[in-house]
Amino acid sequence: MPTIPYPLALIQLSTVDSTLPWSNPVWQSLTNVLGDPWAYSYGGDKSAAAAHVDEWTVGKAQAVEAFINNCKSAQDPTLHYGIKRKDNDHEGRSSWNIWVKTSWAKWKINTLVDNIFQESGCEPHDLPTMEAAQIKQVVAIKLADVLFGDDAFTHGSFIVAPIMTFVTTLLVSTWSRYRKVLKRQTISIEKKTRKVEEEWRETVENLNSRREQVDTLLAAAKKDSTKAESSLGLPKSLRDALDRLATEEEVKELELLIETTLAAMVPIEGDKVVIDFAENIDMGSWKSGVEEYDTRSEDELWEDLGLPEKKLPFFQTRSDPDAAVDPWSEEGQQWLDNPASPTQNLAPRWHQLVGILRLIDRALDGRPVMLMDGVGVGKTMQAVGLIACLAHYREHYRKHGKFPGKFAQRLCKKTGGNIPDLPTVIMSPPNLHHQWMSEIQRYLRRATFDVLPYTGKHAARSQWWTMAWTKCQQPPIRRIILATTNVSDCCGWLAESKLTMMFCRQRKTMQ
Repeated sequence: MPTIPYPLALIQLSTVDSTLPWSNPVWQSLTNVLGDPWAYSYGGDKSAAAAHVDEWTVGKAQAVEAFINNCKSAQDPTLHYGIKRKDNDHEGRSSWNIWVKTSWAKWKINTLVDNIFQESGCEPHDLPTMEAAQIKQVVAIKLADVLFGDDAFTHGSFIVAPIMTFVTTLLVSTWSRYRKVLKRQTISIEKKTRKVEEEWRETVENLNSRREQVDTLLAAAKKDSTKAESSLGLPKSLRDALDRLATEEEVKELELLIETTLAAMVPIEGDKVVIDFAENIDMGSWKSGVEEYDTRSEDELWEDLGLPEKKLPFFQTRSDPDAAVDPWSEEGQQWLDNPASPTQNLAPRWHQLVGILRLIDRALDGRPVMLMDGVGVGKTMQAVGLIACLAHYREHYRKHGKFPGKFAQRLCKKTGGNIPDLPTVIMSPPNLHHQWMSEIQRYLRRATFDVLPYTGKHAARSQWWTMAWTKCQQPPIRRIILATTNVSDCCGWLAESKLTMMFCRQRKTMQ
């Protein structure tokens, strides 16, 4: 995606929504610009000061206003913005670009973006894989909130389109800025590497010269006649001194001393620094909670789950590696099911099967469980896999009078029989809501579950039961209520619900 200049990005945002960004209170607090920058009083004096930009006169503000309006009405605003020759908008274009570029540093927008990247655990060298790592999604939500507040989101907590476009422009520009910095750093490191190599070659040459001198000293000390010519280059006083070292014992002592000196002078490759991190921590009582599955193979784990086809119920078996296809659209599902499509396999790994088994085991007993795998190893798939398996297990019990796999002799402790026909409530921070929606749609096949967002302000949720819940055709157990943590404080039915609930934070998931 090409980098769009910040002055043009602001014009594009204002074109889509005339109230953005200059009428937004959060943006005003960041920039201290309390209205359209080109605003002015119609007093007829063009030399008077403009309303919101101290550097501009009324005449200059009028030129900027004309340029902005011409950009908005142009057939190709980007082309009109980038004109290099002096046209009627030259003064307004130049004034606008200079003011935005100068003010951007004062507003410290780049610093805000950098801080959000750091808070999200994303370093500059991670940015080329933003899409694959799903960093862009998390950062975009945080950035939209910091720049525009509540106005950046719809009632469903999704970023409104024009602000999403503006935020994406900032992210692309940031990536380009980081890339330039990394390129400069790379060039600097290469120069320093060459300098170190040259210095190292000189050092080695000096060491070799010193070695030759020491060898000459040894030869003279031993009175080696084969190297007598080499000792002729030594000072006479030194030759005389060495001639007096007549005893064998003294020569051996000198040889040992010189060899020790040589060993200290020659750099030893492969030196390793060993650091002892032991802190006398007693971890003997620590358990992973899944020791019973340590010796089970992947095939045996599928048997334990009662899934002989070796795939999770209701799950997709393929996914789009570029995340460009909507898997819950009719066209997207057809694309995923087409063997010719460039998809990638989507299947749980051994540790995820173990996690799902443990989650089911605790769910049947009605006991809580904390899923505390490391970052990036697939906790979300395990959580969605639990939801899918519980729905499958309920249907299996209804038809066969028992659960599948290793749970055939088990009953649901809460009911004394089958799993209750109740929906699942997933509660996450608002900034992870969109990511959870995307992940659920990535894992579950289209039309197998209904996902109902429960977010936003109380007034926006007043019609939720009649407009959302009652329109679902899926049985309750195949409904997922995707709520945010800030709604639980004001909704008693959520706080006191006996539904299957998952409280989701950045690094942990608890059912």
